[in-house]
Amino acid sequence: MARSTAAGSHPSAATACIMVDTATGAVTDYGACGPTHKGGCWAGDIGADETHIYIASGRVPWYLVAVDKTTRQAKVLARTDTVDGSVSIRQGASGVTASVTEGEGKPRRDYWCFKGQIIPQNQPCPWKEDPATSQRRIWQERSPADLESYLGNVAPPPDGQCELWVKADVPNAAKDPASPGWSCIRY
Repeated sequence: MARSTAAGSHPSAATACIMVDTATGAVTDYGACGPTHKGGCWAGDIGADETHIYIASGRVPWYLVAVDKTTRQAKVLARTDTVDGSVSIRQGASGVTASVTEGEGKPRRDYWCFKGQIIPQNQPCPWKEDPATSQRRIWQERSPADLESYLGNVAPPPDGQCELWVKADVPNAAKDPASPGWSCIRY
C-alpha cells in the first residue's frame, strides 16, 4: 500500500503528523505528537518505516519523535539541549536514518530508525539493504506521480485552523478541492 506522510505544527505547540493512503485518499490524522515547545513548534524532517513515523520536532530543544502507526502513541527517542543543536531524518528506499547533533563542533550521533527504536550506526543495519534501490528515495518508488494537493488554505487564519486538501488517483475527480475525490485535513 502506498502512503505519504506529512508533518506540521499542532495548536498545542507540539508537532502533528498525518498519513495519506495515496491509492484511496484515506487520511490518518495522528494529532499532536510528542512534547510541546515554548513559543511554538517546527516540524523538520520526516520518515517512516513499516511500523512508525519519525519526526524532527523542534527548535529548542529538538526532539526525534517516533509515532506508532497502529497505537498512535508517540515517544521521544533523542533530544538536543543547545540552541545550535539539530535533528535530521533521511528516508531511504529500505529504511530511515537519523542524525542528532548537540551543536557546532560537537560530534554527530548517527542512528538507524527501526520499529520505533534508534540503533547507533556502529551496530549492524537492522534491515536488508537492496543495492538496486539503496540510493532512491522511497517516495519515488511508492507514491503515484498524480497525487495532488491544494495549498490555498494552509496559512493559519486568526482561529489557527488550517486546511490541506489532497486527492489521490481517483478517476474523474474534478480539479476543485470541494469536489468528490478530495480529502480535507484540518489542523
